[in-house]
Amino acid sequence: MGVIKPGVLGNAKGKVGNLIFYEVNGQLRVRQCPGEVKNPRSPKQTAQRTRMKGIADLYGCFDWFIYYNWKSVTEGTTMNGYNLFMSCNIRNLDGNGEIIDHSQLWVTKGDLLVPRWVKMEAGEGGKMLITWDTAAGDTPLSENDRLQIAVHTIREDKSDEDIMVATETQAERRTGRYEWTVPEQVGKAHVYGFFKGKYEDTASDSFYLGSLGMEMND
Repeated sequence: MGVIKPGVLGNAKGKVGNLIFYEVNGQLRVRQCPGEVKNPRSPKQTAQRTRMKGIADLYGCFDWFIYYNWKSVTEGTTMNGYNLFMSCNIRNLDGNGEIIDHSQLWVTKGDLLVPRWVKMEAGEGGKMLITWDTAAGDTPLSENDRLQIAVHTIREDKSDEDIMVATETQAERRTGRYEWTVPEQVGKAHVYGFFKGKYEDTASDSFYLGSLGMEMND
């Protein structure tokens, strides 16, 4: 893929010979038409296509907030939310399209500070106690960032799985702790946290908190 300087080819778009001209966010781009694949069913190519399908399946699990997060962080760039999610996560899928390490899955993306450490453990009254480093970074406002809890539900039928915000808390970064009453509908799931700006539509990268209803290596 190449980027064409303004004015070089005018408003050329479409296919010319073995080149395809197209526009992305005001930039004129060119790429070569794909050549004939000699062995489209080689193990390597089959595994890559399966990974791509796995990414599409995960992306299809998003609730509105998670979808909007990936969409919003790519606004003004030449990427879209799906492509960014794929670039962040495709290496974490095996040749069968399954997640290799749930703790390395990027559920959200953003510029807010990720805590240096975070912990989730069983608390009192059946709740989960979440604690974290309270360092807020360079801006005083970041002390007011609020913890959000997302889950990737695990079901026997993968079409029933969700990647969603399970609880929007009011717990601010500076408090360093939150007692989470797990919603009944969560069930078996991997749990992620992220911080959301109190005054701005911003978020942090997600961070892994642990699992519910299964062994940690499930």
